[in-house]
Amino acid sequence: MKYSALSLTILLLSSCSHFKKPMTLEEAVKMEGTDLSLQKVTSQDELVSFEVPGKLSPTINHISDKVDFYYSTIDIGASYPMECYIYKTDINPASTLKRMSEKVISDKKIVGEIAQKEIALFGAGVALEASPFMLLHTSYLTKDKKVGKLKGMIVVKDHSSAVCLHNDVGFNQTFTESFLKVAASLEVKKGKPSEPEYREVFLLKMNNIPLGFVTNSLIKAQNKTQVSIQRTSLLIPVSASEILSSDGVELEISDAKGMLTYGRYLHDGEPEKSFSIEVKTNDLKTYNVLGMVGEKTIATQLETHGIVSSYGHTKMLPRKLFEQELQQFSIPIYSPSRNPAAVGSLRTSLKSKSETGAVLRIDSGDGATTSEVDLDGTLKRSIIPAGQFELIGERVFKLGTISSPQD
Repeated sequence: MKYSALSLTILLLSSCSHFKKPMTLEEAVKMEGTDLSLQKVTSQDELVSFEVPGKLSPTINHISDKVDFYYSTIDIGASYPMECYIYKTDINPASTLKRMSEKVISDKKIVGEIAQKEIALFGAGVALEASPFMLLHTSYLTKDKKVGKLKGMIVVKDHSSAVCLHNDVGFNQTFTESFLKVAASLEVKKGKPSEPEYREVFLLKMNNIPLGFVTNSLIKAQNKTQVSIQRTSLLIPVSASEILSSDGVELEISDAKGMLTYGRYLHDGEPEKSFSIEVKTNDLKTYNVLGMVGEKTIATQLETHGIVSSYGHTKMLPRKLFEQELQQFSIPIYSPSRNPAAVGSLRTSLKSKSETGAVLRIDSGDGATTSEVDLDGTLKRSIIPAGQFELIGERVFKLGTISSPQD
């Protein structure tokens, strides 16, 4: 997923500051770690542990500041160590990776004064099927002709996350393999969370380039209610040197019929488009909406005959399409990214069906998505229009079953 690189002519005229003896850029880029052995790392409080190839036993410290995290340095044979930050709670993957990378690049004490920078590599993938990760590499040239490359990767595993960074033009394969080992072996002990009865992971691609991922979890709660959590993260290049990040979380509680009783919606991206909104109802007729969109406060009441949750829509599909054999139906929904102060409408139309599922057209009013679903209504693949491009979501992991409302 190479996007661009610094001018080879400029780079060849530059000297690499990351090594004590002079070497060409080509030699520096090809450098990899050697004689690394698998190291077991455990925090002093024994709450965090992982394995990683390294020269020596890595250090790990618990940092309690504005944000609580664990910090580890790992010697992978380079002049500078690989650094990892481990969080016991959920964080916004794309935004966190971008901000941490930008913080390092802008620190003159670490990299010097930047003359030119470019996005060298970006993308997303899945480690061990269920743990999605993102990567962002930035090449740079300083005003005193020093060449550098900051490599960054982040993984989401259960309810914890790990971010690893390495500031060196070489050791690309070593860094990637070391990070994936951390991701695969990472264990974070904490209070036992509710286990989802259903979980799925999608990779999001544009022009066959993985830009991000979506995770969906469904947790059965009391009184036949269901808690659904959807997390979406994207890295979107807008130029050779700039990339946008987008993270979204939708938490919805549905009643036994799949109607929305509570919603919490968060989006971290461009400041004017970011939002934090809460939706509540006691009678499925009046919904109280309170939150922020950018710097604007949203406080309103929505009068309706009920709102169908995302989970409710999924479980309607088998009944509407396969049992009742409807060709089209519409439902009321709430979508703050479209209009946070109104009830929206979602129209689902059947394009074709088979023994294994169906192909649907789902129209929310501002664009239609083509979706392939299984017989139980769960999404398998989607094609979302994005200007002159298409954003394709493909399911890469599925675990458990999704129960029907009133089950």
